[in-house]
Amino acid sequence: MFSIISNRIFSDGNKRTGLEANLLFLWLNGFGLFDSVGSSEKAPIPSDQLYDFTIAVASGERDSDAVRV
Repeated sequence: MFSIISNRIFSDGNKRTGLEANLLFLWLNGFGLFDSVGSSEKAPIPSDQLYDFTIAVASGERDSDAVRV
């Protein structure tokens, strides 16, 4: 995700591609992104949080270490 977004390998769509590649990688390896804060059940992370994180990576507010966590 970090490399696709930061290196801007496409003329358009780097953030969308980086996020989708990351989600696919996690899914293929048996993982997912879930928001368990305030709930006993797993719920998908809201799209606005994914958007905010992706924008933070693109703007340089988050580095590669933040993406790994």
